Amino acid sequence: MTLTLIHRADGRARTLQPGEKGTGQHDCVLGHRIHSVYLYRQQSLAVLLAIRVPGFEGESLRFMAVTARLDE
Repeated sequence: MTLTLIHRADGRARTLQPGEKGTGQHDCVLGHRIHSVYLYRQQSLAVLLAIRVPGFEGESLRFMAVTARLDE
């Protein structure tokens, strides 16, 4: 999964999380979605991703945080 931020005013795109294949840890991902987005003082962004993976008694949900400074 690649997470890209697109600036609404000028259309600039910035990749926050590049997609990776064959990393081992995420080989068995069943699905993923954006769980929540937090913006702090219009300067910092945190995106919480929910990742569904196989578990011992069915699917498990894991979370991954992707952060970025917006003033860069």
